[in-house]
Amino acid sequence: MKNLKRLTIILFFIASFLLVLGYTLGKPVANLDELWNYNIAKQIAGGLTVYKDISLITTPLVPAIVSLFLKLIADELIVVRVLNAVLGTAIFVMSFLILKKLTLKTSISLLCTMIIVFIYYPFITLDYNYGLLLIFLIIEYLIVRKFKEENFKHQIGYNILIGSLLGLSILSKQTIGLIVSIFILLVPIIKLKKKEDLKIAIKNIAWRILGLLIPVAIFVTYLLLTNSFNDFISYCILGVKHFNNSISYLKLFENNNLWTKVLSIIMPIAFIILMVIAIWKRKKDRNLIVLTFLSIPMLFAMYPIADDAHFYVGVLPLLITVLYLLGSVDLKVGKMENALITTLEVFAILLIGFMAYKELLNYSLLNKNEELNHYKYLRVDDYIKIRTIELENYRKEYEAKNINVYVLNADACAYHIPEDLYYKNYDMFNLGNLGKDGEDGIIENIKNEEKNKSMYLILNEKHALNWQAPVNVIKYIRDNLTYKEDIGIYKAYYKE
Repeated sequence: MKNLKRLTIILFFIASFLLVLGYTLGKPVANLDELWNYNIAKQIAGGLTVYKDISLITTPLVPAIVSLFLKLIADELIVVRVLNAVLGTAIFVMSFLILKKLTLKTSISLLCTMIIVFIYYPFITLDYNYGLLLIFLIIEYLIVRKFKEENFKHQIGYNILIGSLLGLSILSKQTIGLIVSIFILLVPIIKLKKKEDLKIAIKNIAWRILGLLIPVAIFVTYLLLTNSFNDFISYCILGVKHFNNSISYLKLFENNNLWTKVLSIIMPIAFIILMVIAIWKRKKDRNLIVLTFLSIPMLFAMYPIADDAHFYVGVLPLLITVLYLLGSVDLKVGKMENALITTLEVFAILLIGFMAYKELLNYSLLNKNEELNHYKYLRVDDYIKIRTIELENYRKEYEAKNINVYVLNADACAYHIPEDLYYKNYDMFNLGNLGKDGEDGIIENIKNEEKNKSMYLILNEKHALNWQAPVNVIKYIRDNLTYKEDIGIYKAYYKE
């Protein structure tokens, strides 16, 4: 029976991997977040130094790891998409392991994880947010494993391990990673039952801080050795002040995805109920207090952009806690109930398997790109092919005259990647991604350019700018540079 259950679990996670893989492979090359993240990893693999040579506003752990696979396997976007399915499956596995440790019921844990898979598979993205989420779930699992222990006495290695993972969370995304670290460091205090254990808790916190400092110290050493420390401060700390765009949480209520719309309404209510239950049971069930506490830090991932991508990153620890409470309701389970649970498991696995088959079949039937480099074996819409070739010919024409061509638009990297080109600040042309001087710095660079040495391409007025576009730079070019000609959807300007 145990072998059959183990086989069921393995088949479930294989089906989940194939579902995420099929869905991801079938998407067209169009998502700018995916392209920006791939491009950063691509440039690291190509030997450029983050911050000094690459515009990046988060700490670089995830793109650095991805760059290793691009280097070892192939510098293709499809490699990133396969890794995306691996990441998604790892998140599902950790969710299952946490639920299993909490409920001690494999079948209930598996059913709860199936719910998570059905909700999450379209939203998994290989980026710093989901990378940080995986690290957080690993930390949460390590904490849950110790729930039965009264304290963490004589657990030096355990606390250093947790601290090291906290350091890696900071290296994934410095802002949320720091918030996660503060919460996790405080868990020994939250878990206290007796005042006498305070000294032990403080020692455990100290060991966690020591573990945290190890990866952070390695990263700072790297910055110093590459002379990129000041650039890191410019892009990751001082430059963030220029990012002034936001999306209200209320916008989630209008989302087209039914899961998003329903969960965005339910989860805040569930959190309030969870807080009440945790406080009510604080003396009998200290672990519920800890779980509720652990549901909070990732919620900060939704600020200041509460779109569906950030929502699902932030809400998963809370969803796991809610599913745990629902799954731990003490119901009488007889032969009929066990048979029903087994039937649900088999049906869910077959359904996920069928969905995976359908997604992979759809992918196999797609017209796949064979022309543009780095987008091989993926669907590329004609407009990207046309603009890439158009801009490549235009660039070659003017570079033959020793004139640089810059595309000042959010989607510039989509056309530069196939040409193996990278322009710092211009390939992720968004507010908050331009360093400490922001738009003023870009305008100053344009002012200091030699006359007739650069051509700047900006969107014509018929096309809407990206919501994070540096509009002051666009306005400066229109008002102060000389219009040359149209090139597709762009207008070309130069400095006389």
